[in-house]
Amino acid sequence: MGSLAGRHDVGERSPSFSSLSAAERARALADAGTLRPWPQRLPRGLWLGSGTLAGRKVVFAMTDGHERGGTLGFEEGRALGRFVSEADAEAIVVGWDTGGVRVQEGPLALAATSAFGVKLTEFSLRRGPVLAVVSGPRGCFGAPAVLAGAADYVVLAGDAQWGLTGPKMLGGVNPEGAVSARARKRAALAEALVEDRAPSVRSALEELLGRSWSPPPPLAVLEKSSVTTERLLRRLRRSKGPRSTGSLEAGRERDLLRHSFRGQWEPSGPSVRRPEAHAVWGKLGGRPCLGLLIGPAKNREELGVEATWVATRMLRLAAREGDAGSERAPVVTSLFCRSHASTADEERAGLPVALGSVLRSYCALRVLGHPLLCILGGGVYGAAYLCFAAPSHRIVALRGTTVAPMAPRLLEAFEKLRRLGPRRRAETDLPGVRIVDHPVRLPRILAEELEAARRAAAAPATGNHRFGGEAG
Repeated sequence: MGSLAGRHDVGERSPSFSSLSAAERARALADAGTLRPWPQRLPRGLWLGSGTLAGRKVVFAMTDGHERGGTLGFEEGRALGRFVSEADAEAIVVGWDTGGVRVQEGPLALAATSAFGVKLTEFSLRRGPVLAVVSGPRGCFGAPAVLAGAADYVVLAGDAQWGLTGPKMLGGVNPEGAVSARARKRAALAEALVEDRAPSVRSALEELLGRSWSPPPPLAVLEKSSVTTERLLRRLRRSKGPRSTGSLEAGRERDLLRHSFRGQWEPSGPSVRRPEAHAVWGKLGGRPCLGLLIGPAKNREELGVEATWVATRMLRLAAREGDAGSERAPVVTSLFCRSHASTADEERAGLPVALGSVLRSYCALRVLGHPLLCILGGGVYGAAYLCFAAPSHRIVALRGTTVAPMAPRLLEAFEKLRRLGPRRRAETDLPGVRIVDHPVRLPRILAEELEAARRAAAAPATGNHRFGGEAG
């Protein structure tokens, strides 16, 4: 396993795994005669069902790049979320062959896909492993790339590509190499790289399912996520060379938590401050709290590996220090971030895995019972919403905030590349996201929403408020 040489005599006429439809891929992986489709109508390009693999009870969620590019819209995201909620299995195998979230459907598609991502990640923390298989003509891009990065195991087939941004829209040297299967395996971001044949993919999955596995303790998840992002940050710095990553000058950044909670916020430290992110431990209303601000520097509009390191490091601290007996310390995240970084250096360093580590950290805090509140402002796009907002128990957005699958700059490049006409940039209110019409009302609303987050965290079985409880 882990070699393209192949160990199976599949013959010259055997079709590649990538050429198969989603249903055919599931049949090729499951034990003979065990596969059963999910008895609900599904959109084209998506196949869901259950069976066994190497005798283990498994559910399969397969996207299909041959149908609409395998993109995920609102219906796909909603179906995937419900499917995972009902999953009675030892493991989930997700076949990623997708160009990402369907931009034509806007924020609802992003929110539904993100809700599915939270459920998928929580499945791996509570029940069984999630195995991602990246293959096909599209590979895995956009928000689904983060979900692959958050999986317990990743199998790459053939020449599949895996990244947040397609190579044609990446800057830097050798953008194709930054997201290639070979580069990902060489960087130890995937467990296996196999030839593009069904027996090879199945053999890799059998080996991974045969490993001893039990749901990881949430604190171990937080520790591993912090270690992972630190390792990826070192790789990024080596590739970009020496650069300043020091603290911002004191006084240049407004204390948004102090302003938003009308003086109830008291920073006490420790804290980490970087151009992309600022996190500080303190007290809110006299009780322990972690404040996390993503995107504070106006000249830094993209979310990169360094911000994920700040987040995972301090989220780990919140779990370690934030157990106040009967109540876990809340985490208040202010998200003023345009989008994920779209450079070859960030991709090459492993940005999908770094963001996947953030998602796993927030979900681990949910499992522990920490109340999570998120404040959106300005523009929040794609992976930023998935990782930092979607796991929250409650979300508040300032009026005028735009939420969309793709940032305007990337969307313009995408439209030009695909020769598409410009689309209307509509602001859409998401279900369950409370809109603040005027900043003067923010302190009162935040106090109310924080109490609601505390109640939701104390009763996790009720699920997240978005999409009728489908997100949590």
